[in-house]
Amino acid sequence: MRWQTIHDRLFVALVVLCTGYLLVVARGAQVRERARLVQPLEAQPKTGERDEARLSSIMEDAKLGRGDGPDVVFIAIDGLRADAISALGGWTPTPALEAFAQGARVAAAVQAPSPEAAASRASLLTGVHPIEHGVYRLRNGGWPRGDIRATLPKRLARAGWATVGISANSIEDDERHVRRGFDIAIDEKMTAAEDGLPYLRADRVTDLALSAFQTLEGGPRFLWVEYGDLQTPWVPWEPWIDNPLTLVSYAMWWPGKTKVGWNKRFANLMKKGSSVSNDTMETWRVVYSAELQLVDREIGRLLDGLGVDESDWVVLVGVNGMYLGEHSLLGDGYDVYQEGVAVPLLIRGPASLDTPAGSADVPNLLLEALGLTPLPSVEAYGLAVSEVRYAPPEVLKASYGQRFKRVRRAWLDVEAPEHLLILDSGGAEEAYDLSDGGYERLKDAPWADDLRERAGLWLIARGEGKAISEEKAPPKKGAP
Repeated sequence: MRWQTIHDRLFVALVVLCTGYLLVVARGAQVRERARLVQPLEAQPKTGERDEARLSSIMEDAKLGRGDGPDVVFIAIDGLRADAISALGGWTPTPALEAFAQGARVAAAVQAPSPEAAASRASLLTGVHPIEHGVYRLRNGGWPRGDIRATLPKRLARAGWATVGISANSIEDDERHVRRGFDIAIDEKMTAAEDGLPYLRADRVTDLALSAFQTLEGGPRFLWVEYGDLQTPWVPWEPWIDNPLTLVSYAMWWPGKTKVGWNKRFANLMKKGSSVSNDTMETWRVVYSAELQLVDREIGRLLDGLGVDESDWVVLVGVNGMYLGEHSLLGDGYDVYQEGVAVPLLIRGPASLDTPAGSADVPNLLLEALGLTPLPSVEAYGLAVSEVRYAPPEVLKASYGQRFKRVRRAWLDVEAPEHLLILDSGGAEEAYDLSDGGYERLKDAPWADDLRERAGLWLIARGEGKAISEEKAPPKKGAP
């Protein structure tokens, strides 16, 4: 009996020692993973000094606002999903957006005109859809539909506002003139940063916006501020990563600050028939959330520093959505499912406003509230529309089939927003019921005929006098 007691005690001691050893090993692994994956959000003093010097030289040519009027601040966030922010019941804590939403006249999810950031950005500046302004993606464009001379900043500039655009990404598109009206426009072409990112990090955007806004003090100001941190690949910033071990899967996708290994796995994901595990999707959600919390912090700093009050207008909107593995998609663009086009819209100002169905309606909503002439628009037939044309990522080859070689449009019924119809140039049709936040595909939708008929009228009103299935792909570069 005594020997059995000694044996039991030795066994317990061995278990305790082994458990302790495993805990030490796990802790060591956690520390190593943090050092390898999680990125410290370090200050960039040299970058800040260069930015300030560059901004000062640019702002020497800025024009002060003339006359009276409220300040107008337009905050656009690339890749911001409506269901991601806690301000609208989402999974990511966004205290700055929550505080802003509490005093907002409008706080809702709306449809972006495209899952492509460049296309939706152009719509936010012109008030028309991609089918009208002709911008479908950055630099490789779409089909120009003519010279878009009427833009939101140009309307405001003519009415006496000083107009400045500060963007993390490119807002230059002189061929289609969507940036007309900005007295000063600053974007990704600013000085390179110490972090090596291909866009201006959120804190740089905030610093530039605050400095520019203060320089223009003295008359009504229009400030466009665009954050681009939510584009892929996401950076797992240290302040918002609780457990680095949750990033082990993400390490396969984002080793350090480079894209080594990203493109190959990204292309494999996009192959028709691919599926994404729940664990992998959760990993992407964790790093996306970390980036979003950085943006939220900077929005709070921006709103605190601008000094605007209740007599001024502040618009905050997602430019486009973001896929996190849904529909076997990752990143922005590619398709018109809700994850890619449902974006948050928050508006604070001195007057009541109706909630628009789509973000393309926001420029005219704002101009009307200011008592200014709205931008030209075309009958919407009670529809909120999102579209994407021929959107294969650069890393995908022709062998991946027809998945991205189509025109895709989503038609949401404004009066019955749970009804969604997706049509494409390949003849496919998908009907969905979005009730209760779900995404149920219907085999039989009695309301689809009415939506399809109105979709045809919508297209004809915009110069597309043919069925969607008859649309042809744009010619290749160099083709006549």
